[in-house]
Amino acid sequence: MNKRNLMKMSILMFLSAVPTQIGYTVDKAVPSWAYESVQELANDGIVTLPTGVDDAERAKFTRRDMALLVAKAMHNINDKGVASNSYELVGDSSVVTTKAKVLSDAVYELGKVSGRYEALNVEYAACEEKYNRYLLEMERKAKAISNISAAKQPKLEQGYKVTAEEFQTVARRMAEINSLRQSYQGSMAQLQAKKAAAEKDLQSIIQTQQPTEVATKNSMNTGSYDNDVVKLDALKVEFDKELRDLGMGASYVANSYKTSTEADADKLAEDAKYSLSGEARFSYSDNSGSAIDGYRQSRLRVRLYGTARINDDWSLRGMLEADKYFLNNNHGNTDWFNFDRYYLHGLTGATTLDIGRFGYNIAEGNIYDTSFKGISASVGNPIKYTFVAGQTDGNAETYGATARYKSYDYDMEAGVHQFGDDKWNSASRTIAHASANYYFDNFRLGAIYLHSNLADTDGNKDGYVGTFAYGKLKTWEKGTYEFQAKYYRQPMGTYVTHTMNGLAGRLDGFKGFGLFFYYTLNPNVVAGLEYYRLRNLLSDETGSTLWGQVSYYF
Repeated sequence: MNKRNLMKMSILMFLSAVPTQIGYTVDKAVPSWAYESVQELANDGIVTLPTGVDDAERAKFTRRDMALLVAKAMHNINDKGVASNSYELVGDSSVVTTKAKVLSDAVYELGKVSGRYEALNVEYAACEEKYNRYLLEMERKAKAISNISAAKQPKLEQGYKVTAEEFQTVARRMAEINSLRQSYQGSMAQLQAKKAAAEKDLQSIIQTQQPTEVATKNSMNTGSYDNDVVKLDALKVEFDKELRDLGMGASYVANSYKTSTEADADKLAEDAKYSLSGEARFSYSDNSGSAIDGYRQSRLRVRLYGTARINDDWSLRGMLEADKYFLNNNHGNTDWFNFDRYYLHGLTGATTLDIGRFGYNIAEGNIYDTSFKGISASVGNPIKYTFVAGQTDGNAETYGATARYKSYDYDMEAGVHQFGDDKWNSASRTIAHASANYYFDNFRLGAIYLHSNLADTDGNKDGYVGTFAYGKLKTWEKGTYEFQAKYYRQPMGTYVTHTMNGLAGRLDGFKGFGLFFYYTLNPNVVAGLEYYRLRNLLSDETGSTLWGQVSYYF
């Protein structure tokens, strides 16, 4: 058998090893239930439908038209709906809340799995293109080998070997993708069944439930909000591809606060009112180790958050905070309500602005996590760009920029911030960071890299934080929990005001680990426990912290 026939046989063997592609089509029609759901959201004041358009014309809306309306509803339901941690249902209405959340979670999980499945289809198509290209190249090289002298064949055979290896790699990946797609198809079928059962269960309860006479108007509005959340989650899954394809074109619509002109009088009047929420937290910490003089501290903190709407696109927001300290040196100290945050939040064009004194977080709080005075501008989708300028809580002149991308099962962020000298005599520094998180099932893996131009006395400039997390805490759902384990290595130049409740602020850079566990005792009541074991990077002295808290959200 000559070499050409051998090459053809090897190609046929590769072909037989690759399963055929699973068909995948997308129905471009807008389902009737989607029109009905959007109309109901408009009736509840969540989204604005075009005025002067009758039902027949609305039935002609394209999937992109519907996605634009869903994008706006996604923002409005979070910005002005009843907060998810503020349920005030009466009697059996809490059952509706629980069932609505079960359905919402099923829809969310279905969306994640569907997104992964679609991503696999995209990857398969790319692999298929390479597969066909390598196949043709192998045939061409096999033909060339059979037509040249024996002396020149070794060089061409080496090139054929390289292409064959690449071909095998692509073929194996295609087989892996098919296996994964089959697994995701099974998962999607299970989640579809779970979603259908949850919808049936919820609808049955809603139809049979009789609200008690003492149910307040606010309670009934909250139930309506739950139904709106369920409808919107289903719409987000249905129009997921269109929402992601909209990009910058949908930014204005998605961020607009404007209420539907079809909302009832009570809903329209509600927009002119102020909103108020809050948190009361009691915490206790025990600190020990060679790096510090051991001390204990407890604290009662109350925060009140308020929003006052100015017009369709702007609102005034603020936070009052009061603290009462117990134990050790702070015993008996009281800080009455301080106006810690006050800022304008609004939209101009496609850019969201915060102007004033607002909360700001950098690199998941591992660089900075407290109040910031200045201006923040965010724009872009699916990559969100944020630019800030102003002063830190320590009066350091600060400028920075970040870029963030979030998908179903992963997110990525990169940024750089310049911090000037502050009132605590901390030296100026520039800190850059890059981070990524990967989500699968009930797990999360995360990593952050940090670099500073300010070195410590040992020359350390680079740091990192690794995270492993399991569970998903939901403040409104009793029995939910989240566990996290973190490992830190951060020279002093890589952070300004660290988010941790450990001893980062008392050490000259640190390395070590932190363990965290949070549990929802009752709706809106959360208990947490954190433990840190850190070592000073420059002196090797150690410090340990045990910190616990109970929070009530209202």
